[in-house]
Amino acid sequence: ENLISKIGIIVLVLGVAIGVKYVIDHNLISPALRIALGYFMGISLFGFAIRFRAQYVEYSAVLLSGATTIFYFITYAAYSFYQLYPLTLTFILMFAFTVFTVLASMYYINVFIALLGLVGAYALPYLLGQDPERIGLFFAYNALVNIGILVIALSRNWKLLNVAAFFWTWFIYIAWFLNHFEPDQHFGLA
Repeated sequence: ENLISKIGIIVLVLGVAIGVKYVIDHNLISPALRIALGYFMGISLFGFAIRFRAQYVEYSAVLLSGATTIFYFITYAAYSFYQLYPLTLTFILMFAFTVFTVLASMYYINVFIALLGLVGAYALPYLLGQDPERIGLFFAYNALVNIGILVIALSRNWKLLNVAAFFWTWFIYIAWFLNHFEPDQHFGLA
């Protein structure tokens, strides 16, 4: 039942993505309405997650994860494809979705939701086109994310979250080091 519900939410998210692509390709509705409908779909999933929380906890958690994923993609599309949001608003929205996802993982006591929040938190600067010149701010953001993950992982004893955060942090650092490190500018920061 749990596997089927996870497959179902993946199919639903892919269906929303395919539907949005079809609408875009055929120019059936305006970009603002596309984004509004995407948020409506995410809010609907969130509403169903709340509605089914008491009876079907695992299914509710999967619905909530799907809603959060839709929120991330729709916000990214509004910024990246349609330029409907400025960078600051997009960052604030996506950061709020990440915080919400982490809090939901604590409420549901579900490491899967926490991992979704982890992916969103680490992907956020890349999705929004992080500036290599502002690497100090980027590292400060990653440190803040890691502190939050550490608190969650220790309070819930989620070793998988610790391991995932450890590898993502080192992957991000090594990628930056190989692509952007200049000894005369970044030695102290590195």
